[in-house]
Amino acid sequence: MSGLRLARRIGSVAALCVAVAGATRALWVRTKQGHLEEAMPALRQRLAAAANIIIESNSVMKFLRPDIYLSVLAYATADFKASAREFLDLADALLINRSAGSPAWENISLKPAQDKPVFSFSPPQYVTPELIAWLKHRLSLAA
Repeated sequence: MSGLRLARRIGSVAALCVAVAGATRALWVRTKQGHLEEAMPALRQRLAAAANIIIESNSVMKFLRPDIYLSVLAYATADFKASAREFLDLADALLINRSAGSPAWENISLKPAQDKPVFSFSPPQYVTPELIAWLKHRLSLAA
């Protein structure tokens, strides 16, 4: 299936990227702001049938507790999502794109996650050997 047809079928560029990266399935759940709870029964049913899952969402933390929760931050992005701030203390680790040098966001404290491991990255290399080693270790503990 062509990338364009797949993108239309999946519904989002993020889901398309996951599919192109090798995922066997990619789901896109879209709800009105503050209405994720309504989609959770159907989502839980789909998740129950899957072995390995990657979810790109902070808000889902209101309803699920994954084996690993990574908070991905970018210094160049001034818009620090409220959901990212709300669940920062639950992050197992921070992934930070520091290519901008210093954070563009104001009045945001990373103190809730001060004891968490921090993995810096610079696009196009988003995944570092250090992150891979840490993930393998954490996943072995969860097994």
